[in-house]
Amino acid sequence: MTEKMRLDNCDLSPKQRHAAILLARGYTVSQTAKQVGVAETTIYNWKTDDYFIEDIKDEARCYVEDIRATLATYMTPAMDKLRTLIDSEDPNIALKAIDRILKATGYDTFEPERHPYRHLGLETPLYEENERERRIQALCNPTL
Repeated sequence: MTEKMRLDNCDLSPKQRHAAILLARGYTVSQTAKQVGVAETTIYNWKTDDYFIEDIKDEARCYVEDIRATLATYMTPAMDKLRTLIDSEDPNIALKAIDRILKATGYDTFEPERHPYRHLGLETPLYEENERERRIQALCNPTL
């Protein structure tokens, strides 16, 4: 697979562009230097250049967007497969699928503070009352 920068920067040499791509994808300076065919000190020198750093950041953003898009294409088939597993005639398979879904979404616990949507204000009134009571008790009894 040929790797290309999303936005070609005329200020960078082909080796610098290649290094920016590798660094954005998580390669170490040592690995990048070997791949590009330069000394590690050269990479460190390039990393002091604002244009080089901006290209690394730009490449990293594009790379993450590409990964997200790729993962999104797998969501529908994954959900279809999970439905198939949940509907399995083997109760062990169905329970394992359900357990994985509950753990992945944070619904495997009754601890509201671990709930992934807590910040949206979806807590129950009972939780709010319990939380208020806990705070009052903590203020009244600081040793608890």
